[in-house]
Amino acid sequence: MNAHRYVSLLLAGAHLALSQAVTADTHHLQLSPLAVESTGPLGTLPSEQDTARELRTIPGGATLVDEDRIRRGRAANLADAIGDTPGVFARSRFGADELRLSIRGSGISRTFNTRGIRLLRDGLPVTEADGNTRTQLIDPLTAQHLAVYRGANALGFGASTLGGAIDLVSPTGYSVSPLSLRAETGSFGYARAQARAGWIAEDGLDGVAALTVGRDDGFRSQGGQQTLRLYSNLGIQHDEDRQTRFHLDLQDSRVDLPGSLTRAEFRDDPRQADPANRDVDAARDLRLGRLAVQRGIRTRGDDTLTLGAFVQHLRMDHPLPFAQIDSSQDDVGLSLRHRLHGQLLGLDNRFTWGALAVTGRERNEQENRFSGVVTRRLNSASTLELYADNQLALTARTTLVTSLQASWADREEDVRTDNAAEGRRIYRGLSPRVGLLHRISDDIQLFGNLSRSLEPPINGELVSEDGSLVRQQRADTAEIGLRGATARASWEAVAYRAWLRDEILVFQDPDNPGDTLTSNANRTIHQGLELAVRWRTPLAALGRPDDRLTTSLNYTLNDFRGRNDSLWNNNRIPGVPRHVGRIGLEYRHAGGFHIGPNVQFTSRNLVDFATSQSASSYALLGMLAGYDSGDGWRLFLEGRNLTDRRHAETTSIVARADNDDRLYNPGTPRAVYGGVQWDW
Repeated sequence: MNAHRYVSLLLAGAHLALSQAVTADTHHLQLSPLAVESTGPLGTLPSEQDTARELRTIPGGATLVDEDRIRRGRAANLADAIGDTPGVFARSRFGADELRLSIRGSGISRTFNTRGIRLLRDGLPVTEADGNTRTQLIDPLTAQHLAVYRGANALGFGASTLGGAIDLVSPTGYSVSPLSLRAETGSFGYARAQARAGWIAEDGLDGVAALTVGRDDGFRSQGGQQTLRLYSNLGIQHDEDRQTRFHLDLQDSRVDLPGSLTRAEFRDDPRQADPANRDVDAARDLRLGRLAVQRGIRTRGDDTLTLGAFVQHLRMDHPLPFAQIDSSQDDVGLSLRHRLHGQLLGLDNRFTWGALAVTGRERNEQENRFSGVVTRRLNSASTLELYADNQLALTARTTLVTSLQASWADREEDVRTDNAAEGRRIYRGLSPRVGLLHRISDDIQLFGNLSRSLEPPINGELVSEDGSLVRQQRADTAEIGLRGATARASWEAVAYRAWLRDEILVFQDPDNPGDTLTSNANRTIHQGLELAVRWRTPLAALGRPDDRLTTSLNYTLNDFRGRNDSLWNNNRIPGVPRHVGRIGLEYRHAGGFHIGPNVQFTSRNLVDFATSQSASSYALLGMLAGYDSGDGWRLFLEGRNLTDRRHAETTSIVARADNDDRLYNPGTPRAVYGGVQWDW
């Protein structure tokens, strides 16, 4: 399917949406071209309503995941929270909290950790200085809500990578109940509990603290995990125009790694582990300490200045079949964000500018189990970004959005013990964006933008297999979309096409499965369609005027391929399925009870660049039921993969697959989870 067909589909969707808007109820959700700032006491953290208004000022794909969506069922990891968000591919690699995460094909061939997406906590990076993100450390239960900015739509946060950014917005004493207790349990020894407290003092202090503990034996041998997490923040309201907030995050996360299976092993017994992983008790154990501070100042009228700083320390113990890896990572960052309101050429205008500076150092020691050789590395990374975003209201309904980011990145891999490959390179460039946002009616927006993203390699991918240094990845992207909300329906539809140069691709070395090879492709294409629709039907015709039936569809088309590549021609790039989606149906009783089935579907997933082998397509049947008392307590019962379908959740990636290659990561079989939450 080419870009012209994407546009045709989108225009057809616009026609349908306009027709529904005419016949829908008279209730309207105002979609203002410019965000309306709060006139109350200034805070450093936005509310859900503030974030929702902000997302409607973006001329591209962006999604809000509210607290109800996060907590409606099992909430163990980021995949539970955003796994069905359009444009996002989020799947557990081995059944635990460590994920395979990609947006619009970002880091498409990277099968552990995440590259190409900036993970933020309250606008400050959780992603390390070189661009590497460890999803194992993201706990959705410590977020008040999440915002997903796909692609260049994250430029307003200084994120200019292909995948964009995910921002976890923290709760405060003002946004949570004084005490909340939550417990979850389920199949394969899964148990998770959280105690959260919030408070507001008369002297302008407020705070929140959450302690979360979890355990999961896993459905595979060598597949368990244990977690202990403490998150807290303290806010000081100096006056109506100034607030300071401190954040503390402490984590101990221990995840066993069962490893991938061959095709025959996967078919024979998907619950088994790679024997080599089992023999060395393979794991990824992380301990994190993070301290952040933010200062918000209202400078004039609705103009705001936000300053931020963070420091984090990470220790990793990582036994693998081929090596024992021990490392420590230290990162420090500073940020500035200044928003100004006024007029330009007699038109309403909002101008935002900011800067982000992050530097980090990793000490890595790797002992080869076969040769006994110990390699010590001292890797360093620094990133500096300056960005500006301007929104000019050309008319009462049309806004012109222009953005520009200048980036500078220093990457160095320094080997201290032997003659292993090392090197240093400085990357720099400009990322512009221009977009239009048009309000067709009070309920419907049409938008589009053109942008450029830049992405230097992370330190682990800096040096390619021939010893040369990897080049910076660049993508020019065009997207067009439609979103809206009425009394009965809400929708978002986006089509995009990205022309990439020097895409960074990583795959397993077929001659040495413990090593990976990194290279730059010449020219590649990423294009797709992102769709989210919810339709609410009151059941008045059945004599239940306060009950409703909600139908939902989330769908992503991923079309990623080479452009006349000298080695792989126009083959599809492996790593992310072409079709991913979820269909759901929910009956909600006026008394607070709800129940409904859902189907998650995924097309076949290629495992090699030669496109010779793939994991099969699958559809998983689920069911979610719950009860919200309205008096502070709620229950849920969730069934997943109820037909017990054998499937590969994710795969490893090689150049050309062989039947003896361990590439398949089995997905969870039939499982049932339940939970209860009390709020006082």
